[in-house]
Amino acid sequence: KMKQSVLRVADQGIKTIDIIMTSLKNNVVAEDKKLYNIGYLIEQAIDHCHATEEQRRKIKVDIVDDFEFFSSMQCMKHVMFNLFNNAYKYGGNQVSIGITAKDNELYFRDNGKGISPEALPFIFDKFFTGSSSGTGIGLAFCKMVMEDLGGSITCNSELGKYTEFVLVFPKL
Repeated sequence: KMKQSVLRVADQGIKTIDIIMTSLKNNVVAEDKKLYNIGYLIEQAIDHCHATEEQRRKIKVDIVDDFEFFSSMQCMKHVMFNLFNNAYKYGGNQVSIGITAKDNELYFRDNGKGISPEALPFIFDKFFTGSSSGTGIGLAFCKMVMEDLGGSITCNSELGKYTEFVLVFPKL
């Protein structure tokens, strides 16, 4: 049992390193690209995002349309992990998150501290970070993955109120 746990953690570490290395490129090379449902992605991301029970209770999911997309599940889960991590890192453990899927769009909104208007234009740039502990590759990776599947990611934010990421998926 312990050996399986260690192997699972090591495998996840290797996948994470692959994701980081991929983010330094300009396109996504993934072996697990196929059709997935957005509801399944959200479920998988929440199950594996290392949120506490208290944090999970503050995640509200609304699947208006359970649309399909063609991409890598591993890469898309990392996109979601980045959004969760940023929400908790900048919004604190008490942050509430709303995830809505409709019309081939995924809305990921938190009620955290928001992003300053000065920083907002740069958040998807490689190596741009708003914290001393950040690497600046998370949101750049998200943008690369979304563009690779023919979609996009944008951000709306109001300082002191909210941050909302809008992921647009191509219609299949």
